[in-house]
Amino acid sequence: MAGQQQEEIETIRSRTIEVKLSDADVKRISEKAAAHGLTVGELIENFIGDLVCGTYSNGSDERMYGTAERNSNHGTIAVLPSRSRSTPPA
Repeated sequence: MAGQQQEEIETIRSRTIEVKLSDADVKRISEKAAAHGLTVGELIENFIGDLVCGTYSNGSDERMYGTAERNSNHGTIAVLPSRSRSTPPA
């Protein structure tokens, strides 16, 4: 496993992924990530790593939701350390 992880680490590089968000949502995610000492990019990296049991994984429960198409919280998964799962605004 260590050899496979090293091979994966060697392929890590910046990726460009387009995401459509409102200005308000960009502000919200930036503030939420910053409150936990992360950039938005780091937050997304951590989330994806956990979701797919990737090269780096934080051992959190996003993996548990990886096979679920949607959860009861309007298709969202809480990913920040606070683990709060609030209902999205209507």
